[in-house]
Amino acid sequence: MNEGAFSQATLEMFERGSFLSTYLNGKPYYDKPMLMSWLEAASVRLFGASEASVRFPAALRAFLGQPRVSYQPREALYRLDRKSDCNVSQIFVSST
Repeated sequence: MNEGAFSQATLEMFERGSFLSTYLNGKPYYDKPMLMSWLEAASVRLFGASEASVRFPAALRAFLGQPRVSYQPREALYRLDRKSDCNVSQIFVSST
């Protein structure tokens, strides 16, 4: 994952005034889903152009996804114990 390129592409959305496609150094850049670009753009609009504002949507996604990852395997398999749930959710949070 090239986080610097992703954030630069988001900033170029503001420079170009086009939020329907992303560009990196003037060339089309389609290596990332548009929804994440739009969420980053909204975060930059709300909090200003900073490293924290570009990373905020990914952190929020990890935070909100953790309970689902913790409880979904238990519902699907019915036999996971509490420790397995904790391990699965820790792996998920540390990988995002």
